Amino acid sequence: TIFGRTGNWGYDDVIDILFEERANEIGYFICKRLYEFFVHPDSTDEANNAKTIIDGLTATFISNNFELAPVLSQLFKSQHFFDEEAIGVIIKSPFDLYLHTINETGFDYNDTTIGSAINYSGMLGQELFDPVDVAGWQRNRSWINTNFLIGRWLTMETILDGFFQDRPEQFRTLAMDAVGPANSNTSNPEIVVRAIVDKITPKGMFTQQDFDNAMSAFKIEDVPEDYYGPDYIPGGQSLWILSVSQEVPSQVHLLLRHLSRQPEFQLK
Repeated sequence: TIFGRTGNWGYDDVIDILFEERANEIGYFICKRLYEFFVHPDSTDEANNAKTIIDGLTATFISNNFELAPVLSQLFKSQHFFDEEAIGVIIKSPFDLYLHTINETGFDYNDTTIGSAINYSGMLGQELFDPVDVAGWQRNRSWINTNFLIGRWLTMETILDGFFQDRPEQFRTLAMDAVGPANSNTSNPEIVVRAIVDKITPKGMFTQQDFDNAMSAFKIEDVPEDYYGPDYIPGGQSLWILSVSQEVPSQVHLLLRHLSRQPEFQLK
């Protein structure tokens, strides 16, 4: 007997009965998990905004006979999905970390790159297509425990180093794409660093000191301070130019290595 219904039930029958008798509870549970995966890891807030969104998703889920596509479409088109509070609050999984870097930088990659990302993910607790149990990975803060955080830093640096060894000039291309055509010949390193930071991180650096540290990583000793433009430093000679200076690829590489160890880089 299940929920007062007696019969010789098989597994499929039990599932059907569950969805018939507990549709609201099942719908809410699944939509809550979707919300926490795509929007915010904490679905509780004082204003109950998250609950309101989840309730709406649940209604859509049930009215569409538990089809996921309408639910995801509603979520991804909602204004709430693009709220400031929903940006940069989820910690990337290991594979997210590598894939996001490949997507955002536009660097050339091949099967070896993807194979390395898959192997590194397994080392950091995310064996693709083989979660730890039926509940899946615990996600979020579990990805940055003391066992995994240093591994994230080191493997990310290894991947960046591989990109640099394969084709250094793609690092200049990244910088020029980030600043846009109007600044492709800039001599101001702050414009370059800010553009790359904004492109690679969801909300930029948390503090001015964090940004200053990123600037220090970019400004190598091989480029004297007065080589930059007068819009950056008084008396600057504009001898350093983003589009042509030979030091640029190395500078962008060092900046990305620095950013890959920052808290902001771990978020999406």
